[in-house]
Parts: sequence; C-alpha cells; structure tokens
Amino acid sequence: MEFLASIHPKVIHFPIALLVLYSFLELTGVLGRKEFFTKAAFLIFVIAFASTLLSLLTGNMALQQYIEMNKNLINVDLIQNSIDNIKRHEEYATWCIWYFGLLLVWRINLHIKIYIKKLEAYRKQLLFLAILTLPGLLLVYYVAQSGGYLVYELGIGTIFNR
Repeated sequence: MEFLASIHPKVIHFPIALLVLYSFLELTGVLGRKEFFTKAAFLIFVIAFASTLLSLLTGNMALQQYIEMNKNLINVDLIQNSIDNIKRHEEYATWCIWYFGLLLVWRINLHIKIYIKKLEAYRKQLLFLAILTLPGLLLVYYVAQSGGYLVYELGIGTIFNR
C-alpha cells in the first residue's frame, strides 16, 4: 500500500499528458481526414485510460495513507479541511474516469466498426466523439487543479506534511 501511495505523484502526469495528446490527435485525424492520426489516437487513448486507472488506484492508496498518518493529530479541523479537499479531488477524478471510460467504450466500438468491419457509415461519429473529448479535458483540468491545490497550498504529500 505504501509503495502505491508513494508513486501517485510520479504516475499522475502521464494520464494528463496522454489525454491531452489523445484529444489533439483525435481532432487532428478527424478534421484532417488522416487515418494515421485517428489510429494513433486510439492507441494513445487506451494507454491514457490504463494510466488513469493506475493514478486512481495510487491516489486512493495515498488517501488511506494520509488518513492513517494523521488520525491522532490534535488539529482535527485542519485535517478535516484537508480530507474535504482530497474528497473533492477524488470526486473530480471519478467523474473524469467515468467520462473517458464511456468515451473509450464508444471509441473501441467505432474502431471495430470502421477499421475491422470496414463500415464507413460510422466514420461520422468520430467527429462527434472527438468534439466530446474537449469537455473531458475540462474535467482533467479540474482534477489537476485540485491536485495542485492539495500539494502546493495544503502541502499534502510533501515531506513537510509527513
């Protein structure tokens, strides 16, 4: 558990970067009608989602470790404030993973229909899916912003907070 909690700050940057890259590649591929970019976007999306799951797992372990380390502290209000902010971060992350999870299921379905079954009629749905990545990036921003607040404003996960 401790190991998973300790790698959260290291793995969290991968899904952020990969989801932004995925969105860019998907939009570029669809708008530019470049199959290479849409296929690359699909591969990046799968990797991004896997890294998002790892980040969620390590984040949950970090939360459990934080609660365990601070359960006997005197300043209960400060700890409760920190936990409330962590829960907000966790809620944003949960929404983000559900959003992109549903998009990934749809994207896998489209990939099979377009590239394996050669059903070109479904290609138009790629544009709609590509556009729907943009609100997802807003969710990524909220997760990153709330995570940054935890570290840089509250000091959670830093050597000063252990």
